[in-house]
Amino acid sequence: MKSIRGRGLLCLLLLWGLCSSSLMLAWRNPTEGETDRLHRTPTDKELHIFVLSPQMQMQVGAVDLTTLHQIVCHYENRLVGLLPNERKNLAGKLLGVSVRLGKTIYIDLPIARWFTIVQHEVFGHGARVREFRGEASYTLYHPWSKKRAFTSFRLQDITISDLIQVTGGGIESNQVMAWEMERRMYGENPLHCYDWLIFAINRYVVNQYINSTPDPQLHPQAFSEEYNDGGDIAAYLAEMNYKYHGHYGVHPEEADPLLADNYQRIKKEAIWNLLDPALWLGVYYYGRYILTGKEKLTLPMLPLWGIRLMGGTRYNLTPIGAERYLDIYIKKGRHLFNFYLRKGSFEEKGWYGWGCGADRLWRYNNSHLGLRLDWWDQLKTGIGGNLEGELHHYLTPEVGIILQGGYKTEGYLMGKPAAPGIYTFFGTLVKF
Repeated sequence: MKSIRGRGLLCLLLLWGLCSSSLMLAWRNPTEGETDRLHRTPTDKELHIFVLSPQMQMQVGAVDLTTLHQIVCHYENRLVGLLPNERKNLAGKLLGVSVRLGKTIYIDLPIARWFTIVQHEVFGHGARVREFRGEASYTLYHPWSKKRAFTSFRLQDITISDLIQVTGGGIESNQVMAWEMERRMYGENPLHCYDWLIFAINRYVVNQYINSTPDPQLHPQAFSEEYNDGGDIAAYLAEMNYKYHGHYGVHPEEADPLLADNYQRIKKEAIWNLLDPALWLGVYYYGRYILTGKEKLTLPMLPLWGIRLMGGTRYNLTPIGAERYLDIYIKKGRHLFNFYLRKGSFEEKGWYGWGCGADRLWRYNNSHLGLRLDWWDQLKTGIGGNLEGELHHYLTPEVGIILQGGYKTEGYLMGKPAAPGIYTFFGTLVKF
């Protein structure tokens, strides 16, 4: 399974963010006092979460790699902060912009991309291989390498649906990580611009994979080579073709027409993934960071009847077919609620589902409990659901524990075990 490559679109997004931020900041024309606040270094301790699970599930990778990424970027920013950076004159401001822009392109982007690759390979393909009792090995390179990482695995006695879950597990795990970050960006604690950066890269993975896969109708030989090299999208389309039609449909001379049609379908449907407001709002905030040095962000939400709300979009490839998600985030005080609708389809087949959750549904002293409920009506498995709870308990103001457990019935749910049953993980909450 080959990893993502290419960062041209993200560089264009950053350039667009610089331009839009320049216009917005120029329009506001902040006072000197406001400008000083833009460069003030926050001293509040930040919450970091570490979780453990014997299965090393996708969500475990999403949480732990996000925490490691935050720690790496925190100390990297402290080292960069040692550089002389005079902000009171034009030359000093240009120096600051140049340092932050160079750091973004040559340090922050490669590091965020590397953590995305680890999530994709180890906690994506690897998580599904471990779940199906297989063996996996990983070939990873340093963040500045142009070589493509990949996962090698061995499985026995699995169904074609299981194999599809392994194939799509990389992209699935990146969407799990992006969703984890998106919920945090709408939460009560401000995040850093580098948190948005890793969110944006993980969100864009599925589009990058699809767009970099040769069109099987126009370039059947190149598509066949991509399939033989282990390309995720080529393998996913071929395996889905086998599942529903009994043959893979990959030929150097001419690809199966149904496979070619499905490629065009997911390419168009995946545009939905790029409509997420958090993706485009973050471009502005990252541009503002490069121009001013203000790195903390809390994504804005629309006020309505005493609450605040915002929408979001996701796109995922499942063992049944492709799914589109519409997320609604609702915030009242310190409480964040999430509701989503999901619509899946493959060729003429369709299914749907919904889910809701609250991060702080119940609170008592030093503890709070969050709950999540998911429901679906899918092909073959029919109606199913998932119920999940997450308990946070603080032993001291700066140290706590986290316990999560849930039960899932038969059916597919992004980031959750394929088999029905109970799942759990636990971890620590640390502020520093």
